[in-house]
Amino acid sequence: RLKEVAGQWTTWNSGDPKAWWMASVAALELDEYENLEFCLLQIPDHDSNYLVAQVELANLQWTALNKPRNALETSQRVLELDSRVPEAHARIISFY
Repeated sequence: RLKEVAGQWTTWNSGDPKAWWMASVAALELDEYENLEFCLLQIPDHDSNYLVAQVELANLQWTALNKPRNALETSQRVLELDSRVPEAHARIISFY
């Protein structure tokens, strides 16, 4: 049901970050990782939780999606936003 409501919300108001957060929660609960990635990519950079979305996106790309090149780019973007995120440093170091 959450997926259905979130889908309607994102269709009705695709610019609302809260709608995409709800959709991402639904995708996570259903193990729909490609959809989760899509939802996290919709969080706009002006949203107060953008950094959190990017950290979660990088983690998803490094692990469940196995997209290391995308994950590397996302991790680098995280560090540009906040150089104090230890997960991003660790992932980049382990990549090289």
